[in-house]
Amino acid sequence: MSRPITIDEVKSFPFSGVRGCHLSLDSKRVAYSHRGSITIFDLEEWRTETSFDGVHSRWSPADPNVLVYVKSDCSGIFIRHVDGTERHLGESIGTVQADEWASGHPYTLDWSFDGKFLAMVVERDPAETDMDSNEDTDGIEVVNVSPDASTDALVVLDVLTGAVTFEFFPAAYETYWNIAWHPSGDWLTIVSNGSDSPEPVDPSDFSFETGHPDPDWHLYDIDVRNGQKKSRVGPRANEMGLIKWSPDGTKLALGYSPYVGEVRPLCALMERDSNQIEILSEDYYCDQVLYWAPDSRKLYVNGLKGLSERVVCVDTVSKSTEEVVDWTGRTSLSGVSQDGQTLLIHWRGLNNLSDVYVVSMDSGQSKAVTHFTDQLNVYELPTSEVVEWSSYDGLVLQGVVVSPHGQPMSPDRPTIVDLHGGPIGAGEAISQPIWNWLVSEGFQVFAPDFRGSQQYQFAETPAEDMNYRDVMSGIEWLAQNGKCHPTKMGLTGFSYGAYLGSYVIGQTSCFRAAVISGADYGYMGLFQLGLHVARNAVRENSKWKATLEIPDWYFMQGIYYADRVETPVLLFQGEHDIPPIEAKMYAQYLSDAGTEVEYVMYRGEGHIPISANKDRLERMLRWFRKYLMESN
Repeated sequence: MSRPITIDEVKSFPFSGVRGCHLSLDSKRVAYSHRGSITIFDLEEWRTETSFDGVHSRWSPADPNVLVYVKSDCSGIFIRHVDGTERHLGESIGTVQADEWASGHPYTLDWSFDGKFLAMVVERDPAETDMDSNEDTDGIEVVNVSPDASTDALVVLDVLTGAVTFEFFPAAYETYWNIAWHPSGDWLTIVSNGSDSPEPVDPSDFSFETGHPDPDWHLYDIDVRNGQKKSRVGPRANEMGLIKWSPDGTKLALGYSPYVGEVRPLCALMERDSNQIEILSEDYYCDQVLYWAPDSRKLYVNGLKGLSERVVCVDTVSKSTEEVVDWTGRTSLSGVSQDGQTLLIHWRGLNNLSDVYVVSMDSGQSKAVTHFTDQLNVYELPTSEVVEWSSYDGLVLQGVVVSPHGQPMSPDRPTIVDLHGGPIGAGEAISQPIWNWLVSEGFQVFAPDFRGSQQYQFAETPAEDMNYRDVMSGIEWLAQNGKCHPTKMGLTGFSYGAYLGSYVIGQTSCFRAAVISGADYGYMGLFQLGLHVARNAVRENSKWKATLEIPDWYFMQGIYYADRVETPVLLFQGEHDIPPIEAKMYAQYLSDAGTEVEYVMYRGEGHIPISANKDRLERMLRWFRKYLMESN
């Protein structure tokens, strides 16, 4: 018999199923990961062959019977054959000893096209000998880290012998994110986030338009024969995603953002001997370029549009796009058969966990390889769906609505509006355990996405006023369609969602209660400009704004409007999060203005107050019940 989720299960609720999967060259086997274990599944006999400890498994591109994986405790890298035999590729990776190194994410591990070599980024802690200490400098101990104290090493291993054939160290302030072999085997292309220079960011590079320093992403070719490093791109892009060379070696596909500001990348292309980047499609935000077709013309990407991630095929000649799989939720391609007729899909939707599916391109039929979603059968899950509405300027946005099992949204139930964090790319069509729990306690949930998530072909960093109007237009749409009552609304938000929430309740009194946590409320910026003193003068005389040369984004901070808030606010903050003085000052401003406010600071906690989870939920529930259920 299924039952609702309890408050104690919000934290322990099974969040994930499969963490990663990969299709073998002959399309006969799948290797997938779950909680530090790798399972090999036979697709012909439709059975599990074996399971063993490990992560980041990748089949060889040349031999369907061989895969590489990393021990889950990062104690070694292994080559494994389907008959069960395996080889440890050495106790050390070049100059990095086994007890020092750990693998990064799976995109810093790549096979050469011929299957003879492995390239990987090895992470390590700086040795103590790399540090100089100067004590008692005005009572402060100053520790200087040597510019040569690199924490990464790019190594190439011979798969047969385990010998290191190449070793390369990035600059001290660089981090390698993604790597890709060129088919010739002569060089690797890498995505780097950081700087070649040990110099700190120049204050003149700080943008008052975006509130962030200028981007510093690079794209390099590194010759594994002589170690020469050649720049392809950088630092011009704000963000780069996965990269893949075409089988014929003439084209490099990549996720690339040409804009300034926090904007998700688009599907792009570079010719082998050119530094020019050509945008292939602006219809989807694309940070994962996954597979090339054998003809080196078409490629498959994961493309975000709205709240769902789709598998998209892009024709690099005609620039046309086709959605191959468009299931609601997060859909990722994990393998394509040689004939292009069978896809391996990794999918998580609104009320399921991540599972692996085999999809036939001929029939469109899918078959589940794993069944981790069955873990949810014990719960009576609410009804969740994606809705769409037009914002104030006609931009079509999406959001998730969550209501009791088998029931639609209703104006008779109080609605909690949950603002996501990030905000970049944070909105997604996946139901959260906390939403399920709130519904079990008598509420319904609206989780609106807004243009700040950068998933709606919006090429600039939006101001909070735009996001605010997006949220309010969604509430208006719900009310007009009989899905909520505008006087029975509560607001919650975490991180950026709390920052936006503090701005929202400073603009409208429609919310009867607000619970916000882990935000930068703008106190430091206001303090620097003295705006907490000059606020009223600026409001009454717009010339003050020009005279003080105040950037527009300072007026998007919630603390600036604290004296206007009429909504009772419950405020959470971790002791080691964004300086708690900002939350404390915001709470004080609210109190001084006569707003009912409760400020809770959790000792020893950071951005996410993990150990205080139950206390936070209990306080949230009492707050919303008091103002949304018990008050008239």
